[in-house]
Amino acid sequence: MTRTWDTWLRWPAIPVGLMFSLALYPGLAFTAEKADRVLRGGAIYTVNAARSWAEALAIRGDKIIFVGSDSEVDAYIGPGTSVIELAGRMVLPGFQDSHIHPVSAMLKTQMCNLTGLPGRAAYLEKIRQCVKDDPDSDWLMGAGWSHAYFDDDNRPDKKLLDAIVSDRPITLSSYDGHSVWANSRAMELSGIDASTADPAAGIIERYAGSREPIGLFLEGPAIKLILKAKPAYTDQDRFEALMDVQSYLNGLGITSVTDAWVDVNNEGATGTIPAYQRAAAENRLTLRVVAALYWQPNGGMQQLEQMKQIRSATKFANFRADSVKIWQDGVMHTHTARLLADYSDRPGERGLSMFEPARLNRIVAALDKEGFQVHIHADGDGALRESLDAFAFAQQSNGKRDSRHQVAHLELVDPADIPRLRELGVIANVQPMWSTSRAYISDLINVKLGEKRKRWMEINRSFLAAGVMVAYGSDWFVTSPNPMDLIEAAVTRIRPALPLEDKRTAKPMLPGEEVTIGDAIASYTINGAYAARQDGTTGSLEVGKLADIVVLDKNLFAVEPVRISETRVVLTFLGGQLVYGQLPLDQGATQEH
Repeated sequence: MTRTWDTWLRWPAIPVGLMFSLALYPGLAFTAEKADRVLRGGAIYTVNAARSWAEALAIRGDKIIFVGSDSEVDAYIGPGTSVIELAGRMVLPGFQDSHIHPVSAMLKTQMCNLTGLPGRAAYLEKIRQCVKDDPDSDWLMGAGWSHAYFDDDNRPDKKLLDAIVSDRPITLSSYDGHSVWANSRAMELSGIDASTADPAAGIIERYAGSREPIGLFLEGPAIKLILKAKPAYTDQDRFEALMDVQSYLNGLGITSVTDAWVDVNNEGATGTIPAYQRAAAENRLTLRVVAALYWQPNGGMQQLEQMKQIRSATKFANFRADSVKIWQDGVMHTHTARLLADYSDRPGERGLSMFEPARLNRIVAALDKEGFQVHIHADGDGALRESLDAFAFAQQSNGKRDSRHQVAHLELVDPADIPRLRELGVIANVQPMWSTSRAYISDLINVKLGEKRKRWMEINRSFLAAGVMVAYGSDWFVTSPNPMDLIEAAVTRIRPALPLEDKRTAKPMLPGEEVTIGDAIASYTINGAYAARQDGTTGSLEVGKLADIVVLDKNLFAVEPVRISETRVVLTFLGGQLVYGQLPLDQGATQEH
C-alpha cells in the first residue's frame, strides 16, 4: 500500500537532507525508531482528513509513530517490539461518547433495574422481587421504567408502590432520568405533602382537583426535592462504580467520554470528581473524561466562580472539567420539552424553559467569556431556538472564538435553525438510537406533535448536509452505550435489538435521515474528539496522535448494515496500553457473517 501525501507531510522522522541522500544512494539504510507495539495485517481506517486506509501502524510510548503498509512497518520492529497480527481485522480510533452519564448509569444498573420490562404489571412484579431481595435497605432505589406504559388517566401512582412497601421509602427513576416515581414513605421523609409548592422549572404531579401529590416528580428541581432525604452515595460507592463502568465501556471500544452531568456540590448520583481524581492519582483511569459541570437552575451567578475554581483544581491525567451542562427543557413524552408551537394534545401548552431566555443569555455569555464550553440539553425546537439565541448573544458580547459549544438531543428542530448551528459553530450532539423506537416515535407523532412536524424529528443527515458538525452520544442510561448499536441505528434507523429477519424487512423510522457508515464512524471518533476539544491528539489514527485504538472482529464497511450491531470489540488501547482484550490474538478475523 502506498503512503498518501497526507502521511508524507506528517512524516517527522526523515530530515530533508536525508531524503536527498536516500535518493542519491539507494543502498543507504534507513534506521527507523523501534516501536513498542506494531499492529499489522489489518483493515485500518484512519479517519484522517483524507479518510485513508492502511495495513499497519506502530506505537512507541503513548503515541502513534507510523501508519502505512505491512512492508514499511517492518523497519519499526525490533527485538523488544510486540507484534500483533490482525489477520484482516478492522482497526479504528477509539470511540468517543459525547454525551453519557457513566457513573450514575452504572449505579442505576445495580439498583432495582426495570429496563426493558414490557409494562406496568412487569414493573410491579419486579419491584416486589427487589423488595424481597433487599430486606435491609433503608431506602429502596430503582430505575428504568418508561412513561410509554402510562398515560394521563393511569399515571405512576404512589398507591401502587405503597401496596408493595409502605414502611420503607422507595424511589424509581424513569429510564431517561427526567421523572421519579415515589411511595408515600419517601415523600414523608422528604417533607413533601399537599402544601409543597412546585419548584421553579419542576413539576409535582397531583391528583385531579386536589393538591395531594400523586407520587410523580418531573424534572431536576422536583426530583431534587423527593431525593433530598435519600442517603447519599459515598465516594467509595462512586469510585467502585467508576472502576466497573470504565471496564465495561473499554470493552465496547470507548476511550473517551463527556460525563454530561457532574454535580459541582457533590450531591446526588453524579458527584464523581473525587472518584475521577482518585482513579487518576492511582493511574487507574482508563477513559479520557470531559466533565460537564451542572449549572443548578435555581442557583445564582456565584456558580461561575465555583466552576472556575473546580476547573483549576481538577487538571489531572485524562480528566478535564472545562464544560458546563445547562438543562434548558425537559422531554416531549412528559410535555416538558419546550416547543415553538403547542402540543397537539394540550392546546396552549408548549412545555418548560428551565431558564428564561434573557437569563440564559447572561449565563451563556458569562461562561463563554471565561472559556468554558457550554453543553445544553435542548429536546424541543423551542429550547433549541433559545439556546442558539444565547450562543448568538455570547458571540455579540465576547466576539467569535473557537468555543465549540454544543446542543444535545435536538429531538425536534425547526428547519430555519439548522444553518444557524453552522453559522454559530455549534455542535449537534445527536443520539441515533432515539430515531428507532417505533412505540416512542408513534406516540410523539400520533399524540403530541402531529404529522406535520415529524419531518424534523430526530434528524441526522440534514445536519451533515448543512455542514453542521455532528457528534454522537448514547445518553446511557437512557439507551445502549454500545457504539455498534448506535452506528447501526444511524445507518439504518431500525432498532438494532430486533430479530435479524425483522430488521431486514422493517422500514426505517422517520426515513430520509440515514447516514453513511463513514459519516457514522466519523461522528463517533474524530467529530467526538472535536467536540471534546482534543482532536489535535485523538480521534484519528495519525502519526503523532495518542494511540487510542480499537480492534474489531469485522470490517464495518463490509458488513450488512442491519448486522453492524453483531460486531464485537477484540482489543482496546488507551495511549498504547491495552485496556481491554487479550493477547496474542487467535488467527482469522471474520469480515462478514
